[in-house]
Amino acid sequence: MVGAAQQDPVAAVVLHSSPADIDMLIVDGVIRKDNGELRSVEIAADDAKWAGNRSSLKWADVAKEIIMRRKVIAEKLAKIDMVNAQEGAMKAFHYNRDLLADSV
Repeated sequence: MVGAAQQDPVAAVVLHSSPADIDMLIVDGVIRKDNGELRSVEIAADDAKWAGNRSSLKWADVAKEIIMRRKVIAEKLAKIDMVNAQEGAMKAFHYNRDLLADSV
């Protein structure tokens, strides 16, 4: 990384770093990661129902929720007739299938 940083510092950071390299992260004035550790997510009163009426969530809880929701979405996607959906979208946007290229 040292040599790459001398030539192009931005590319060095983008291409040679990972989330583990981030010591502190501030989003909208709120510290989300400090000393390399993700902080709990504070839940607004309006969103407490979504979080099981908890006032905060640990990142492990957020990750579990994301994985669970991804599974639910995948199950819903598996039930969709994609050919029919494509035809419907093409019709809705007035695409003429004869004008589409099969490949580039």
